[in-house]
Order: sequence, then C-alpha cells, then structure tokens
Amino acid sequence: MNKVHTQKSLFKTQNDEKLNYRSVFAYRVSMVKEKKIKFDGGEVSNQRKAAEVIRNTINTLGQNDREHFVVLMLNVKTQIIGINIVSVGSASSAQIKPVETFKPAIMMSAAGIVMGHNHPSGNTEPSEQDRAVTQRFAAAAELLQIQVHDHIIVSSDSSNFYSFSEHGDMRMIRENIRNTMKNLNSMNA
Repeated sequence: MNKVHTQKSLFKTQNDEKLNYRSVFAYRVSMVKEKKIKFDGGEVSNQRKAAEVIRNTINTLGQNDREHFVVLMLNVKTQIIGINIVSVGSASSAQIKPVETFKPAIMMSAAGIVMGHNHPSGNTEPSEQDRAVTQRFAAAAELLQIQVHDHIIVSSDSSNFYSFSEHGDMRMIRENIRNTMKNLNSMNA
C-alpha cells in the first residue's frame, strides 16, 4: 500500500530533527545570439513568408536530411524577434516537448509563435502525429497566453509547404481548446 505523505511528514520542523544545511546552485538563464538568418524583414504577413524563414533557417543552420523543429518568436506586431531550432531528429521524426518549445518564447517575452518543421522526404502533408503535436502545443500556449499563429511544414528542397492556418486547421484547434476550457471552467464552478 502506498504511503500518503501529509504536509507534516514532508516538511519537518526544527523540533523534528537537527537542521541539515546544504548548498544549492542559483542559476541565471540567458539567450545567446548564434547567427543571423536573412529574410526580407518586417512582419510575418503570410504563410509563404513564414515558410521561407523556416526553410532558410533549416538550410542555414541545420541538415536538411533530418527533421528539424523550429520556432519563430513574434512580437505583438507579428514581427520576428527571434528564431530557435528546438530539436533536430532523424529522417522521419524529431522529438519535441512543450517546455523546450516555449522556453525561448517566454524568455523573449514573445506574444506569439509560428511553429515549423521540415519533412526531408519532400512530402509536406501533415501526419497524425503532426496534428496531435499542434493540438497539444496550442493548448499549452493558451495557458501561457502565447498565440500559436501557425504550424508550417516545409520541404527543404522546394518551395512547397503546408500551413495549418491556411487549411483551417488552426481555427478548428482553437475552437476545440475554447470548448475544452469552457467545459473545465463549468466543472469548477
């Protein structure tokens, strides 16, 4: 049988035992500028421009024979304020977690992000896993109050891309999240 810990058993007082002091490191987290990625500047006004920046990032900093997951961090005017390659994987997948995806966005106080990744095969159609990741990460972003504008899948060797926003998927995902949040709020009321 599992022992249930109470607050008293977890946090002992001085009367319970002698205090045992130890050292713990204090950390400072900072962003490091690596390299400039050229694009025609300004705001991310359309999916094609975002796809171009994602593709250029992978082709400049990565290896286009492997899947890369990239985040474009945006200010309130949808201008790119930073780019981060979150993960580099194999020819068919890249392991990603929300904490790794949103850490640079939080550190840069980004108002929104565009997620993107490449399919080395050249086929830009989203897999079921791509759809599930988009849903899960958009839900996490909702709690962080960071808007996920799009998830774009690019081909490294052509101008082909798939935009979840352009195909109406982001709208459906946002509606699902809103409905889920309403249901949770009504359960807690």
